[in-house]
Amino acid sequence: AVEHFEKVRDLSEVIGFVRGVTSAENNIDIAMAECGGCNNDAGNEKYLEKRQQLYKQSVATFGEMAQPTVEAGLNLATALHNVRRVVEAGRLVTKLATTCKRVHSKLQGFNARYVLVRYQNGWKFFQALRYEGDGKE
Repeated sequence: AVEHFEKVRDLSEVIGFVRGVTSAENNIDIAMAECGGCNNDAGNEKYLEKRQQLYKQSVATFGEMAQPTVEAGLNLATALHNVRRVVEAGRLVTKLATTCKRVHSKLQGFNARYVLVRYQNGWKFFQALRYEGDGKE
């Protein structure tokens, strides 16, 4: 599985598909963790370096307010927490939360809601928008 996801990651990098790279990296990390390959400090540091690189790349490509950047930032915060850099992780999550609030407050009449669904091969987030009111300001 890891070999397959590494190929996907490499192809995504070649074509400049940042979300594909992020997804492949996440799947590689999950596969490695399940087989015991990333449950040590060296593995966590390597994971952190990848997350920092992906977050910087996402900010440069999409900007700070884009959904892929927020997703990459949350992955980075998790990696920071795993290497016991809790204060830095907390600051990043606070920054991301502020950005999300600023972006979603522009969508008047809508609330962002996510549903976590378990399916055959794992878990997946789905976003649903619920319209509030009668469509008038």
